[in-house]
Amino acid sequence: MAADEITRFPISHRERINNRRGPRAVSCEVTDRWLRFNKASRMNDGRSLVFVDVMTDSADDVQRKLCEVCLDMDQLIELASKIRDEESSDGSR
Repeated sequence: MAADEITRFPISHRERINNRRGPRAVSCEVTDRWLRFNKASRMNDGRSLVFVDVMTDSADDVQRKLCEVCLDMDQLIELASKIRDEESSDGSR
C-alpha cells in the first residue's frame, strides 16, 4: 500500500497523550503529571477504596510513578459532586 493511500485521522496532542496513558488516567492540565486509578477494593467495614498512582513523564518520555495514595471512593465522588455544584452555581459553566 502506498503512503498516499493511507487515510490519516486527525488527532490532537492531548488525545495522543490520553490514549497512551489509558482510560483510567486523569491528566494535569499544566504539567506532565497525571493520576492513574487502579481498581477499587471493598474493605471489611463496607468502604470502597481506590489506589491512585501519581505519575509523571520524564524528559525521555518514560512514565514514572512518584507516589501512591489510597482514597475513599465515597469521599472522592462526594467531593467531585460538590466541586461541580459550586462551579454551576457560580455561573462559570
